[in-house]
Amino acid sequence: MDSRERVLRAINLEEPDRVPVSLFMGLYWLNWLDENTFWFFVEKTDAIVRVPLRTNGIFLTSTPRVRVFRKRYLESGERVVTEVRVVTPEGELKQVAITERGITWVKEPFVKNEKDLEVWLSIPYKPVEADLTNYFYYDEKIGDRGLAFLSLSDPIEHVRSLFSQRAFILHVMRNRRLIESLLDIIWERFCDLLTNVLERGATRMWLSGPEHLCPTFFNPKYFDLVVKYDSKVSKVIHEYGGIYYMHCHGRIRQVLEKIKAVNVDVLDTIDPPPQGDCELEVAKRVIGDSVCLAGNVDSTLMAKGTPHDIEISVKRCIYQGAPGGGYILQPTSGTIVDVPFENLLAFIKAGRRYGRYPLKQDETY
Repeated sequence: MDSRERVLRAINLEEPDRVPVSLFMGLYWLNWLDENTFWFFVEKTDAIVRVPLRTNGIFLTSTPRVRVFRKRYLESGERVVTEVRVVTPEGELKQVAITERGITWVKEPFVKNEKDLEVWLSIPYKPVEADLTNYFYYDEKIGDRGLAFLSLSDPIEHVRSLFSQRAFILHVMRNRRLIESLLDIIWERFCDLLTNVLERGATRMWLSGPEHLCPTFFNPKYFDLVVKYDSKVSKVIHEYGGIYYMHCHGRIRQVLEKIKAVNVDVLDTIDPPPQGDCELEVAKRVIGDSVCLAGNVDSTLMAKGTPHDIEISVKRCIYQGAPGGGYILQPTSGTIVDVPFENLLAFIKAGRRYGRYPLKQDETY
């Protein structure tokens, strides 16, 4: 059985010949690895490679009434600063983001006050044009070694990205009507984009965003916004026979049933304690009958543990998540800049060793 078929069987909640072994790869790995090493890991795993969707414009609109200026420079050491200025007839918006060792955070958001919000709302909508060249190129080159997934932000993440984290949290709790009105605007644009790429044959979607409404920051009731908007995303994807791969860090234990209600095909990262609050056996029991689970091998352990630690964690995840199929062995993060090479190899070796069906029910981990 080749890797492509192996991954698809797991996604379809079937038992393949063995548990798929994924390193949570993305094209951004090429910032740290040379081409040969990147393709070495594609060859040695059941590759799931995230390919970012490239579009013109900004805020999911390509209106000619807006001009976008980007400046990127090295501030110090490995710290890269990216400044984005959006010039509109009603005023200017600016974002400053910092990237260091594979992690990006926003220092200055686009919307900092009511005036900025008015400027954003004044921007006309014109559908963006999606460039799928990279998606089809990498999917063909990966071939039977795995699958390419188109990497997108869901409507929640598009709205979240306008504000600072603090402002977003306060708006959700105190001014939900505003957040929903923004989500309605973004959903219209996102639906047009999603339909366009699906009609052109890109049917495997990896979407991030739900984690911004997880109980890490909110009462579980606020996750209903994810259900409201991402279930619409799911419906469109499935109308075209596509796959919806939901990416959600954080404390998901209390919202597993809500995630199930979205009707996703795959859920990652299923962060175990202390990063998250969900053991794999819990997720398997609650939603494993309808959602393929991916992850639960702690990324901190991958970076700081020993190869033996990795082996024990892999055994635990396979024992808890793989029975009956519907599980993909995967770390909880694809950021490998601090992960020793020997730990990556130990992860792959252990996955291949312990993940073959029929599974041996070994609880020694």
